[in-house]
Amino acid sequence: AAATVAGSHVGKLLGRDGRGVDSSAYRLLSGEPVADGIRRVVTARVDDALAELRGESDSDPADAVHEARKDMKKIRSAIRLVRDPLGDEVYRRENEHYRDVGRMLSSFRDAEVMVETLEALTERFEAAGERFAGLRKQLEGELSAARDDGSIESAMARAVGALERGRTRIPSWPLHGDGWSLIEGGL
Repeated sequence: AAATVAGSHVGKLLGRDGRGVDSSAYRLLSGEPVADGIRRVVTARVDDALAELRGESDSDPADAVHEARKDMKKIRSAIRLVRDPLGDEVYRRENEHYRDVGRMLSSFRDAEVMVETLEALTERFEAAGERFAGLRKQLEGELSAARDDGSIESAMARAVGALERGRTRIPSWPLHGDGWSLIEGGL
């Protein structure tokens, strides 16, 4: 059976067949207690977001923010699976925590998406390019300002701190046992 509780480390686990299994996989592993699996999955997503935001991946800041925000969505969906066993207080605290981390990063990502969307529209509709030139200049200016004034780096640093604080709570989540009953209500 898989042999570790998330929160201790992420790497390779031994599956039932003795072969290594990627412990960062966003899925419950065969033979793994469900409580341990949820903790492992959430810890792996937190660790991935931390690596992205700390610049430990090959991602540029925009892609790092995008990947970290995707991790926040995955974390929140895993937490929703065990909402009932976590209890209202812990569920709300953790859900709000990871929602807020995602929001710390949203303005930069939103500005980037608007520029990308406008580019796609102008490629598809040639006449739109001239009509939207002023809007494009404004959006690119806002995006450039966010990059240049250090606000994105500041948001990334705040998100790293929040993720580190949240990660320390995962091992103490009140999840006990194994099996369908742990996630049935969340499904």
